[in-house]
Amino acid sequence: MAKAHRAPRDKKGGNVWQDRHGKWQWEVSITRRDGTQFRKHGSRASEKDAIVSRDAAFDEYNRNEGANQRGWTIQTWSEHCLSEIWPNELAPTSVDNYRHWLTTRVFKKLGGVRIDDITAPALQIFFNDLKKSDGIHVAVRVKTAVASSLTRAMNQGLIPVNPCRAAKIKDMVVIEDELELAKRILTTDEMDRLVDAAKETPMFWPVILGIRFGLRFGECLGLEWKHVDLEKRVIRVRQQLQSVVGKGLMVVPPKSLAGKRDLPISEDLIGYFRDSLPVVRSGKNARLCLRNGDSYSAQNGSVLIKDFVLAAGFDGSDGKPIPTHHDFRSSFLTFLANDSNDGRGVKPHVLMKIAGHSKLQTTMQYYVRATDDDIRSAMELG
Repeated sequence: MAKAHRAPRDKKGGNVWQDRHGKWQWEVSITRRDGTQFRKHGSRASEKDAIVSRDAAFDEYNRNEGANQRGWTIQTWSEHCLSEIWPNELAPTSVDNYRHWLTTRVFKKLGGVRIDDITAPALQIFFNDLKKSDGIHVAVRVKTAVASSLTRAMNQGLIPVNPCRAAKIKDMVVIEDELELAKRILTTDEMDRLVDAAKETPMFWPVILGIRFGLRFGECLGLEWKHVDLEKRVIRVRQQLQSVVGKGLMVVPPKSLAGKRDLPISEDLIGYFRDSLPVVRSGKNARLCLRNGDSYSAQNGSVLIKDFVLAAGFDGSDGKPIPTHHDFRSSFLTFLANDSNDGRGVKPHVLMKIAGHSKLQTTMQYYVRATDDDIRSAMELG
């Protein structure tokens, strides 16, 4: 009969050993502050699997009970946000981005610091070092993830203030300037050129939905023919298609509740919808935006958009940025704000509704631009 082999207990408070029948047993037993026991145990065929189960049980305790008693750390609280809070609030791609920056940049340096002990000066030093080593763009993205995590802690009363707000990254304005320079607001003639170039190509619907409806790229990819109501002449934005790490393409809700909206189909476009609908209904894929009959991801879709605009003559030779699909959306909203309605534009709250934004500030600050012609016209009014 085999002799039972008991492995030494690890520092986490768990144990793994082989019983007399050759099975590997695992156990986690931790005494809570009130004297009661947190205990998990089981058996696995191999030592490796037993260790994995033991550590998973400890992590469960650490997330749900131990952290509450000893005080949440940056890592345990962020992991709690990743598993329990953010999935209910953010798009899967946003959660994946936060997970990437936290696990690759934050946990190793600050993971063990308690959230009620972290200070603005400590965060400032961390962000400064990160900017030197990885660049300002990485530092800004990491700061966003940390700030989001600590904001949730503040909202739940675990910390009085979010120290991340007091930490500043010098030259953040440079990023805003770079983003501003990288934007291209298309004129109506340029938008018409792109629509004409897109006809009879797989890029027609992504271009039309961006330039004439202001849809985000993910919303374009997720739009299905069941969302096109020809009787009432509206498209109903109810979902988006996103590439999620480890899960592939997923249909997810819009970025916010305001993203669910109905957008009228103008008279000059209704014919395109009517002509395409019978053909699409005969196919297997019900989405508008297809390539060779299949959906494409945001990544390869962006490449296709770039190839398309280059072929259409927007190659940067005029000294202007090469337009992206997001520029289609920004150009559409800028046109509505400045030139539609016989030059009077639309009211801001209407523009916010069309854009699918929850806050008017987002619409006006990031999507609406004053063009050279707008400024010239304004100056000539006097």
